[in-house]
Amino acid sequence: MADATFEALMTESAQIARPVVLLDADGGPATPIYEPTGESVRVRIAPARAGSRDGLLGRTEEATHVIYATPEDVRVADRLIVRPMVTSLSADVDAGVSVLPVTATEGLLDGQRVEIGDEELTVAAVGAGEIHVTPALAGEYEAGEALTLVVRYEVLGVADEAGVGHHLRLSATEITA
Repeated sequence: MADATFEALMTESAQIARPVVLLDADGGPATPIYEPTGESVRVRIAPARAGSRDGLLGRTEEATHVIYATPEDVRVADRLIVRPMVTSLSADVDAGVSVLPVTATEGLLDGQRVEIGDEELTVAAVGAGEIHVTPALAGEYEAGEALTLVVRYEVLGVADEAGVGHHLRLSATEITA
């Protein structure tokens, strides 16, 4: 496959966030904090056979997605953040509201994460021309403000496919919480 053909197959851009683990008060590892690396990678995301398996340390999740990526510094435990869909507010909204009037709801599902301004919210319900979110908005926004779907994947494995530097094949699991 020619490189131009492969590049054309990459349909989305993903930001890379890398885990940073600090020590807690007892000297043990704290919950990782994911910091953006400032890098992004062109990707194509496809569902994988989902499941889990029993291992020595208990039940472990298997990959839910296969992600093909252009060569970048992507590592196991990195998170890829994709914003595949954008809609906008169809009317002004005040702080404290949890029902947002939007220009389109296609592709939005209950439980997904969305961003507006600097706020990240969870979609509680999708209605005709509106979405219900939690928590309620902290700020005020005008009609036309972008509302973006946010999907995160944790990288479980990285393979250099088709030779050095052509493309990466990542096994990943979608983070839903």
